[in-house]
Parts: sequence; structure tokens; C-alpha cells
Amino acid sequence: MAPTVWSSALFGRDAELEALRACFRRSAPGRLQILIIEGEAGIGKTTLLSEALDEARSIGFGVFEGRCEELERGRAYGPLVDALGCTRDADDPRRREIASMLAENPSSGPASTRFRIVDAFGDFVEELAVGGPVALAVEDLHWADSATISTLRSLSKRLTYLPVVIAGTYRPMPRTPELASFLEVSLAEGGLRIPLGPLNDEAVTQLVAEALGTEPGQNLLESVASAAGNPLFVRELVDAIGREGAIEVAGGRAEVSRLVLPPDLRLTILRRISFLSEEALALLRLAAVLGTTFSPAHVAALAGRPVTDLLGPFDEALRAGVVREEEPSLRFRHELIREALYQELPAGLRRALHLEAARALDALGALPDQVAQHYTLGATEGDEQAIHALIRAAEHAPPTTRLDLLERASDLMPPSHEERESTEVELAHALIWAGHVRDGEKLASDLLDRLPEGELARRVRLSLTRALWAQARWTELLERTNTWLAGGVSTDEERAMLLAHRSIAGAFVRRTIEGDSPEAFEREAEEAEEALQIGERAKNVRLTVFALMALAPIRGFQDRIQEELELAQRAVAIVERDRDPDLLLIHPHLILGLALHDHGRVDEAERVLQEGRRLGERLGSRWDVPLYHGVLATIYYKFGRWSESIAEAEACLATSEEVGTRVGLMVSLLALGWIALFRNDLDEAERYLEEMEGIAEDHGPQWGESESLRIALTDAGGDPESVRASLRELPRLATISLLPVFPLGLALDRRLATTWVADLEERHGSPEDPESRGCILFARGLVDDDPDVLLDATATLREVNLWVTALAAEAAGECLMRHNRKDEAGTLFREALDTFDQLEASRLTAQTLATMRSLGLRPGKRGRRGRQRVGWEALTETERKVAWLAAEGLTNPQIAERLFVSRHTVHSHLKHIFEKLVISSRVELATEAARRGADAEARS
Repeated sequence: MAPTVWSSALFGRDAELEALRACFRRSAPGRLQILIIEGEAGIGKTTLLSEALDEARSIGFGVFEGRCEELERGRAYGPLVDALGCTRDADDPRRREIASMLAENPSSGPASTRFRIVDAFGDFVEELAVGGPVALAVEDLHWADSATISTLRSLSKRLTYLPVVIAGTYRPMPRTPELASFLEVSLAEGGLRIPLGPLNDEAVTQLVAEALGTEPGQNLLESVASAAGNPLFVRELVDAIGREGAIEVAGGRAEVSRLVLPPDLRLTILRRISFLSEEALALLRLAAVLGTTFSPAHVAALAGRPVTDLLGPFDEALRAGVVREEEPSLRFRHELIREALYQELPAGLRRALHLEAARALDALGALPDQVAQHYTLGATEGDEQAIHALIRAAEHAPPTTRLDLLERASDLMPPSHEERESTEVELAHALIWAGHVRDGEKLASDLLDRLPEGELARRVRLSLTRALWAQARWTELLERTNTWLAGGVSTDEERAMLLAHRSIAGAFVRRTIEGDSPEAFEREAEEAEEALQIGERAKNVRLTVFALMALAPIRGFQDRIQEELELAQRAVAIVERDRDPDLLLIHPHLILGLALHDHGRVDEAERVLQEGRRLGERLGSRWDVPLYHGVLATIYYKFGRWSESIAEAEACLATSEEVGTRVGLMVSLLALGWIALFRNDLDEAERYLEEMEGIAEDHGPQWGESESLRIALTDAGGDPESVRASLRELPRLATISLLPVFPLGLALDRRLATTWVADLEERHGSPEDPESRGCILFARGLVDDDPDVLLDATATLREVNLWVTALAAEAAGECLMRHNRKDEAGTLFREALDTFDQLEASRLTAQTLATMRSLGLRPGKRGRRGRQRVGWEALTETERKVAWLAAEGLTNPQIAERLFVSRHTVHSHLKHIFEKLVISSRVELATEAARRGADAEARS
């Protein structure tokens, strides 16, 4: 019979194809979709996805396709680079910029590079999607490198409201932890998983009939039954039977003419290509060692022959369709052909060939990561050349790839190897910077138990310090630095760095747990000053800046806020003078922003914090970005900009998950919890509180005290006895955390409240910063029932904390009524009500109205009470700005640049905008904005 011609048509996949079509239809109006096709090799994943992508093109999608390769996992971001065409000679400058990032070795380090590259991919895809729907497809995710997986995860979070489909295919095995996590999270967030099972009998019959041009007989179908419904296996088995001359067509039916035992698939594939010459087969076996995609020059090097000698065999394989051209390389027609040839080689021979490949490629000057992949598969313990090649490749690799290479190098080293300890030190550092902080911390701790004092021990201590800092484990950081300093360190500069760490960790712990007086921080201040003196003597600018950053907030804790501001300004001035990226990555702008906040200079604090965040993101330093968001959330919360506080707090939570740090989470959750409580969303407030308590349980005391929120929620639940018991367990509270629960304490246990006030006054006196001073006046005025002190508190707090001012105004109004100063009282009650209405703090509004009624006061005529919950009028001023810019077609980074905020903050604002407008995409937003604009023009 004539040679079999296999169609690319799909059979038996109608339901799956319709599910993919629906996915693209849902995305086209402007909503991210994630779809994952799972199935064994040859089951038709690529065919199904290709069909869906062709239809996506027909409805206007820009389609970008990449593929992961087993032996290219050391090529970080490779599938994305291929899919998006990010090469140095690309016409598009954005593609060239990403290629340059991938090629450079910035002084800011590999972790910084990773964040910059992930952001660059995100910005690029977002720009593409703003211009029209985009499909990004990555096949064979089971071979994906960690950097590619983490980038896909980042894209899936930041492109929520854009017409983007992220598609992938993978086999059930192997499955890396990174892929498993990506799949779990994506599916939990609504991603579509399509498992491809075997074709049913009807589909197999259609597949064979299409190829043979006639209906297959029963015996033929039984002969291909061993393919178990796998379309590729069916094709190969039919081809194999046909080559045996065992298929005849008679009476319009194709049937086997004699018994043929169905071979297994690997043998079928090998028999399929057995007609090739022995020279071509030998060449293909060597190519199989190099991967599914391979360079003819590399095959020739492994064979030890010039490329010109291999022209004939290469041409034979190309003409036979076993390989195809994929400029500038060749590629096996199917991964299964490569696997069959590769598995035919004995395991020992495969290892030997990988070792030869590594050495041959190294001699050719191939990329270090490519060489390292073959050493990883071929080297055995003690192979010095392999060990050094892996370490060399790790030096400039991205964090996740660097981690894999260092782990393999360590595995190859015998226990007594001279470089084992130094490699493990680098491995601990790589684990921490790749986001495996706990594992890195454990290895660093183990190393410290066995390393002698010296440079390696110093580096491990710094890595361990970083790990504890990233997890906000201040108590453990304090204990560690105590131990190291007590045991002695090798250099003055290391001592100074540890002193700076210990001073700030000690200050955080003391402030959080004990709420100590300003004088109690003297030891921490002295240690930070000593670190500063050492840094200045050694002319070590980095150490000097770090010591200034430790000393500044300690001065703030001591109520010496003018010194705090001057120290922070000095740190920023040094950094801006030197413009050294390593100095910028210390983030002195954070400390200056906090100092300006302590002075009530909110606009300046906001500008400095946003500038510091932008500098860090520009350099790729994302570790402290959550803290920037957390500080801004706290500032906005205090100053009554609650919509912006929520956006910043949510951005903190999102970036914390992305970069693996915990610093800033507590204060963000605290702001979200109080806002939810004040707006009478008790379930939401309880959820945030539980998250805070979980963090404190796992990581120890944090910056951001949660007990007051717990007491307030208990009171909201109507359990005064539990409130009284909780208050009595708190003999001392930090000044600001006292305010929401102080009236409860006063009502339930006046003696305890009086003790608190006396303690606050003894510890703080009359502090410089207006917030602390106003809070102490507030408490004293309540205890003494003194309206003038409460009026003084209200005036002091007006410039620094809007909602606490309203609490003080209400308390002053109530006190004035008791002192027969009704006219003054009415003004203050109205101020409190206006503020609570502005904040939509319905719980506080209700409490104030109840107080007024009990005093016989009427609230009088009030303006609009709160904002609408849905519709354009429900948007805040900031949300409207974001909405108009998004409707104009600006991307999140462009909006962020225009408004001088973070792209993560913009994303959070858009989420709330879509909820309030009851829409789900930017397309709908643009329609609504156009309608609003048309209405406004008509009215004018």
C-alpha cells in the first residue's frame, strides 16, 4: 500500500478544544487566563495547543511560543527569551534591553538581576497586552528552569486585568517543587487544567482511517490497541506494521494480512529509523546526548571529527525527517525520538558521553552553564575538572541556577575536599538569596558549628544575619549577635557591623515587647555610635551608612527626633553623593522617611519613601520593597488616607510573597485590621489579626503590636470580662497602641488606666514628636477628666494623626459637656463625626452618635455620610486618577511613574476600582470612562 500520510487534524478532543476556545474568549475582553495541558509524551498536548493558538490568532491574539529543554535548564529564562524574541539584535528596543540584562553581570549581584529581569518581562508583556490580547505559551514545563517558573508566576499575578492567556504543557513526571507550587497556586486561583487521557476507540479509528484513506479493519485496530490510545504511539505502530508489508486494502477496508506482534514504543521508534545508515544512527545517538536541540558543531566536537565529515549523515537524517532545521541548530522531530536513542545507550555509556560532551564543549568555549549541565549528568565524585567548571558557571548564574550548580559541585566533592567548606558557604548564601531562606539559615548554622574563625566564618555570619533579618526574627538576630560578639570576631569592621545589627534588633525587641522609656535604649544607642565611629575611622562608607541607619531610629525611640532626622539625612546624603549601587541597596531612604514622619512632615516623608523604593526597584533590589509599602501604609492610615493605606498594605503582602521577606508584613496587617474594625467588618479584622498572630508565633515579636487590636475585637464581640482580663495582662503599652483601648481600660479598671498614664509620663516626659506628646495628653486628659488637656491633645494631634485627632475631639466634647461647655462640645463632636464619615469608619461614627444621644446632643445637619459603595462615585480621588490613566491605555508601570507610586500599588487600586465598578477588565473600564467623559461633555 502507499506510504502513510498522517494528518495534523485532531480526533476525539472536541471537549478539550472547546474548553481552550472558551478560555481565549474569556480573556479577549481583558481578563487574565491561565491554562495548563497535562499528559504523557505523545498524547497530543502540542497538537491541541497549536490548534487553539491558531484559532487565537484568528481572533486577534498575538501569540508567543517557547519550549523548555531538558539539557537547557541552566539557561535561565530561555523559553521566555525564545518566545518573546529578546535578543541583542532585535528591532524592538525593549527586547534588546532584556537581552542586555541577561548578558550583564551587575555589581548589585545576581539576586538583584533576577528581580530586574522579572520586572522587565512583566513590563514588556503588559505593554504588549495593552495594545491587544496576548497568548504566551511555554511547552514542556516539566523541564523548565526555576527562573522561568518564577517569572510566569509573577506575570500571572500582575497581569490580572489584561487580555493575557498564559498557557503551558507538561508531563505528570518529572515535576520540580517550583512547578508543583506554580500549578497548585495557579489552579487555586482559577486556572484551567486540561488533563489529556487516551483517545477512545472511535477517535483511534478516525485517526487511522484518515491516515490510510480507508476504514481500518478489526484486526488492524486490535494490533494498535497496545498504543493505549496515545495518538503518537498509534501512528508509530501503524507505520511499523506498514513497513512490515502487513497491511492490505481490500473491499474498502485496511486490514493486517498476517500476524504481527506489536512491539513496545521505544523499539517501534528505533525500528522506525533503523533504515538510516549506521553512521547516521551513531551520529544521532551522540546528538541525543546533547539534547532535543543541538548544534552540528557540538556533535562534531563530541565525535572528534570535523563538521565537513558529517555532512552526509546530517543530510540523511534531515531528508528522513528524523531531525529538522531550527536555525541556528537542528532539532529532533519529536522528543520521543531523542529519548528512544538516548535510552538505548547503557547508563554508564551515557554518563561517559556527557562527561566527554562537557569537556568538548568547554574546549569550544561554550557557555559555562551549558558545559555545567553535562558535568552535572556525567561527572562522578572527585572529578576536579567538573567541580571547578560547576563553580565557575555558578559565579555568574541567576540565583536559582546558581543554587543548582553549587549543590551539584558540593555533591561531587569528597568530604575532605579543600573547597568543600567555601562551596558550602556560597551555597548557604545562594539558598538565602534564591528565596530558600530557612534552608540557607540551617546550612549557615551548621557551618558556623564547624568552621574555624576567619573569612569564611565572617561571610556565614553575614549570610545568617541576612536570613534572620529577611524573616523579621529580631529576637533570634539579637541572640545570635550577642553570641558572636561575646565570642570575639576577626575584624573591627565585622564587629561594627554586628554591633549595628544588634543595636537595631535590640531596639525593635525592647520597643515591641517592653515599650521601654527613652532612657532604656541607651545601650543600643552606644553600640550604634561605636559602630559609626569604627566605620568612619576605617573610611568604610557602607558600614558608616549602615551604622547611621541603626542609630537614627534608636534616637527616634529615645524621643530625640531632631537627631533622628539629622542622622537619616546624613546617611541619604552620603549615598546620593557616592551613587554607589551597593550603598543604595542599604535603603537609607526608609529611615529618612520614618524620621520625616515623626516630625509630621508627611508630604516629604512620602516623597522620600517613594524615591527610595524607585531606586531599589531600578537596581533590582526588591528585598525591602515590602517594607516601603508597609511604612507608607502606616503613614496613610494615620493621616486618614485609608484607601491609599489599603492599597499600600496589599502591595506589601503581594511583594512579600514574591520576594520571600517578612519585614513590613506586621504593620501592613495591623493597618488593614484596624481599618476593617473601624468600618465594622469584624470578620475581616479577625482574619488579619489571625495572620499577625501566626507571624508572631512563627517569627517572634514584630514591629507592629497586635494585642490592642485583639482587645478591641473582643470588646466588639461583647465580652467585657475577657477585655478586663486582657487589659490587666498588659501593664505597659507603647504610646500609640494604647489609644484605641485606653477608654476601655479607663471604663473597666480606672486604677490600671491611671497607672498606665503615670508610666507613660515617667518614661516619655514631654516627647519631641507631636504624635507621642498628643497621645500622652489624650490619656492624661481622660484620667483627670480635664477638658483643657483634651483640647490641647486634639490641637497637638491634628497635624500628625487624623483618626486619633477625631478620637481626642470626641473625648474632649464629652468632657466639655460634663463641664457645662456645650457650645465648644458641639464643635468638637461635629469634627469627630466629619472625620469618621470621611474615613467611612461606620463603627466609630455609631459610637460617637450614641455618645451624643446619651448627652442629649443632636448631631445637626450632616453632609453626605460616606462614599457610595458601587459606581464611579464610589471611587476615591486616587482611584479616579488611576482609572482615567488606565482607560487612556497606560500600563501599570506607566501609571506608577505618572503618579509616583509603585506598580504594585496601582495593581491594588485597579482591583478596588473593578470591584466598585462591577467590571472585570480594562476594556470595560475604558468603556465606562468614555461614557463618563461623554456625560460630562453633554452636561457642559
